[in-house]
Amino acid sequence: MKVNEQIGGGVYMCSAFRNYINALLKCGSFGGKTPAKRMGGLRKEHSNLEMICYLPLPESPKSEYESVEYHVKMIMFRRFPNLSHIGNDHFGFKTNRYEHKALVEFYCQQAMKIAIAYCDMYGIKHGEVIYPNYKKIGVHYG
Repeated sequence: MKVNEQIGGGVYMCSAFRNYINALLKCGSFGGKTPAKRMGGLRKEHSNLEMICYLPLPESPKSEYESVEYHVKMIMFRRFPNLSHIGNDHFGFKTNRYEHKALVEFYCQQAMKIAIAYCDMYGIKHGEVIYPNYKKIGVHYG
């Protein structure tokens, strides 16, 4: 069995690693490919994104992993009023160089907790949250 056949889909969180004042997070989903391949596609659009974490949903069809993604976005915006909605699936927030890493980690952990709670509520099978090492070569602060 190929690696991408083991993963039905999933939900991920990415961060823009060069923005420290106007920070940016991206919440998204993937299916039919590995998270690494999804990250490769994202980097064609956003050169400074790195995947912070993802929740694999190994048996989920597109309708399920997309519903998890949209639920995470909705709850994040309701729960954290300091997040602004940018485009379709980006969260923006103000920070500084010293607080950036901790805030990104906090928001990503909260997003994964929301995703897991939703999956548990609706009986969607999920794996453990994975923190991959898909770091892009370049300047990383913090």
